[in-house]
Amino acid sequence: MEKKSLYINHDLCKACGGKCCLHSGCSYSPTDFGTITLARLKEKLESGLASIVAQFDIFEDGVSYHLAIRSRNLDRGIVDLFSAKNTCCALGENGCTFSDDERPYGGISLVPKENFQCENLYSDQIAYKEWLPYQKLLERLVRLYTNMGSSEKLREDIIQAAYLLTYQHTVLKDGKLVLHTDNLNQAEQEILDTLNVILPTYKEEVELGMSKAKNKLLKK
Repeated sequence: MEKKSLYINHDLCKACGGKCCLHSGCSYSPTDFGTITLARLKEKLESGLASIVAQFDIFEDGVSYHLAIRSRNLDRGIVDLFSAKNTCCALGENGCTFSDDERPYGGISLVPKENFQCENLYSDQIAYKEWLPYQKLLERLVRLYTNMGSSEKLREDIIQAAYLLTYQHTVLKDGKLVLHTDNLNQAEQEILDTLNVILPTYKEEVELGMSKAKNKLLKK
């Protein structure tokens, strides 16, 4: 679909206040970059407007992931493979600060609804198929910016996410550390849900993050 044929509705988005944008930046499609080159991707990433992210692929026999590019969330870096999602960096007082032509495909594919239950036509499954041919290029960029491969960086991010979630929501009760998950915000709940899904594959990383948090809490 061409950008001009999609569903941008500035009035509805302004009335909504950007609920989806408060939660996360939207996904870029390779079509946003024209001909994909290392230089074009670097330019976008180094502009502060985009990050390389990991999207999980869930199968009956395990979990894998692929790399994609998303609009940068506040306080996140160029490589943001796994973290609690945050407000999109392009959200301003009057809505999206991107022009219609600059807006990522995931944003212009969002169908606004008057009840603000908007429909996203650019799913992770579609993004997976589109970004699949560019995995080696994205892997090269991850290594360029982090000095490690994406698998190593992803494990590091999972440990940190499990650590933060445990540290922020664990209390000492009757001499035992108890994790409370009934007061999580939306981003934290998504992290917890994802950790539970990927646990069979990343059990060691999740347990290490939780253990580090509990050890720190016990030393307080």
